[in-house]
Amino acid sequence: MKRPYRLLQGCLLLVSLAAQAQPSTRHNLDALRAQVASAVEAQLPASSRVRVSPPDPQLQLPACPKPEVLLPSGQQPLRGQLRIGVRCHKPQPWTVYLSATIQESRSYYLAKTALQAGHLLQAQDLTVEQTYAENLPPGAVTDEKQWLGRSLTAAVAAGAPLRQQWLRSVHVVTAGQTVKLVLEGAGFRIDSEGRALGNAAVGQSVQVRVASGQTVSGKAQAGGWVELEP
Repeated sequence: MKRPYRLLQGCLLLVSLAAQAQPSTRHNLDALRAQVASAVEAQLPASSRVRVSPPDPQLQLPACPKPEVLLPSGQQPLRGQLRIGVRCHKPQPWTVYLSATIQESRSYYLAKTALQAGHLLQAQDLTVEQTYAENLPPGAVTDEKQWLGRSLTAAVAAGAPLRQQWLRSVHVVTAGQTVKLVLEGAGFRIDSEGRALGNAAVGQSVQVRVASGQTVSGKAQAGGWVELEP
């Protein structure tokens, strides 16, 4: 009675081994996702990265030896939200789409040292770091124009990110003020004076009337002088 039982055990073992030896008939979804990520990353600058959403785990695709990633045509550089297609030509044709998000690196400003409320910001007060947009601190200052010519409404600790709500414009030139005018070019510099016709923070344009009665335009500079525009 034991012989048929042992024979049955042997048959089951052979069936199990045969099943293990056969290649999977389903395409590996993790490998598919990795292939899409690799293809997209090859098109991105070093300052960007891609995140590919995993496909539906219930998706059952026949195994494909050479799936083809279908990148968007005519869109350079790749950015934002994308749908990336993957196509299998044989042995069983199929096409599937995965969602991808391009994340771009952004610069933002931090206080190099502790800064007090009322301090007029200068370049030496700040340092710049890089991060991806989704990781930016809320209200982070990302452009020099956002802090140039502005003072702080609150104290900022060393290493803390600068936030837009802490900044206030400061007029370095006021209407009626006598201001120094500077015009510089290749190998020359001309200094003169005039009367400001408006208020301006650092970097802002302001009109100035000179002694001849002519009106000229320039950009207000820290220290209350105006750089004329050639």
